[in-house]
Amino acid sequence: MSRIRTILTVGALTAGLIGGAVPAALAAPSPAPGPGPLRPEQFTVAQVFINGNEIANDVEATGPVRFTAGRDDQITPVRDVFRQPFTARSVNVLHNPLGVPVVNLRTCSVTIDQNGLWAFAGGTGRYRNAAGRGVFHLDLVAAWPVARGLCPIAALTPVQIQRDLDTNTGPAPSFVSVAVVGAGAATR
Repeated sequence: MSRIRTILTVGALTAGLIGGAVPAALAAPSPAPGPGPLRPEQFTVAQVFINGNEIANDVEATGPVRFTAGRDDQITPVRDVFRQPFTARSVNVLHNPLGVPVVNLRTCSVTIDQNGLWAFAGGTGRYRNAAGRGVFHLDLVAAWPVARGLCPIAALTPVQIQRDLDTNTGPAPSFVSVAVVGAGAATR
């Protein structure tokens, strides 16, 4: 479940448009590009978890950094790693933390519709010098089971729910779906 903060995944062009904190690595000046010129980069991430079990985890990326049937592993609330299974290829992805959810206590669920910034920060194999940055759009839906008519998130604020989702603490959702679309420029 800790992977749901997945690439906070095209709309915002500046930190002022997305609201919230921007990780220092994203706000800092662009690093010197690795070998080769910056070229268009696009990626999608799709993840589904049911009762804490990963049902789907797919990364598709085109551009200098390419993944087909890759996966996204969350390392911290602001750093993920895209990996290509069965190879030595991975790339570090820095991104904005998860946004504050909209809570629906009637359905005991939350949604997050968020724009943010991402940056590649090296990796392994052919992507060890990967660099780049861009914008993403993330859609997240999470739902909790209702027990004896009580929703386990009813006493929590949206910020507490955000923190719990970002750190994999608090009441565990029974269903989580994450979809991310990112675009920008990169080099490897």
